Amino acid sequence: MQQQSASEHLGKGLQYYLGDVVHLLQQNLSKKVYLVRSDSMQADIDGIGAALLGEAAGALNTTVAHMKDDYPRRTDTQLSDRGRLLLKRELHREYWILDVLEQVAVNGRSRGR
Repeated sequence: MQQQSASEHLGKGLQYYLGDVVHLLQQNLSKKVYLVRSDSMQADIDGIGAALLGEAAGALNTTVAHMKDDYPRRTDTQLSDRGRLLLKRELHREYWILDVLEQVAVNGRSRGR
């Protein structure tokens, strides 16, 4: 049995955690979902405070500290077209669940499509 790392986050993917209940998110729009994404983390965290606390959120320090972000090849993000195709094919269910989350989230990027 493989031991999980203490620093792992969503190590098993969205399908593992939400696969059996994602339909409930689509059916019950009274529940609020707020996404925090790696590419817009600071803005998303600031938005959570504003959504929950309104103007009082301005008193919060929500600044995300950047630690251990200087490592070799950190900008080496090239992915071939074939590699992208293979990843999308293998992770199609993950992408579908993420799209559903984007559609139902308060701060979803798919809203208004």
